Amino acid sequence: MGMILLMTAASIGEQCSQALRAATRHKVHLATDFGTAEEFLRTQEVQVVVFDDSTISSNCTEAVEVMKLAGAAAVVEVNFALHAEPRVIREVQHALHRYQQQRIKAQNAVRAELESQIKGELTGIMVASQMALYTPSLPPKAQSKMQEVFHLAERLRERLRSEL
Repeated sequence: MGMILLMTAASIGEQCSQALRAATRHKVHLATDFGTAEEFLRTQEVQVVVFDDSTISSNCTEAVEVMKLAGAAAVVEVNFALHAEPRVIREVQHALHRYQQQRIKAQNAVRAELESQIKGELTGIMVASQMALYTPSLPPKAQSKMQEVFHLAERLRERLRSEL
């Protein structure tokens, strides 16, 4: 279950927090000031930070600090004076979807990079062991071990190919 940080001093903050919790099935933490938000973000990871426009306009510098602490979280800005709960919920649901899509893309990129690095290392092991096998004075026991290393690397590469 994910976490949403709702930052507003508006009187409807608690009501909106409950509505978000019900609509998204995520935990929602209500912060009424920047200090509370920063303290919370130092110990918790959130998927979405929802800012009330009036909160941001009152102190942009602190808002930027909160955004830095939020890391990869999606940021949603709403004007609670103008937008009703359904709009806020819809915006947060879209942000959650974007967050999930970005997370999947990042995981896929990391997986592809790791796969590439491992395959490169395995190719290096296979080439080095093949070259060692062509050494004219290689003792038979060493030759046997080099063939074993080559075949182990080959099997590992095949397993990676089928599992990744």
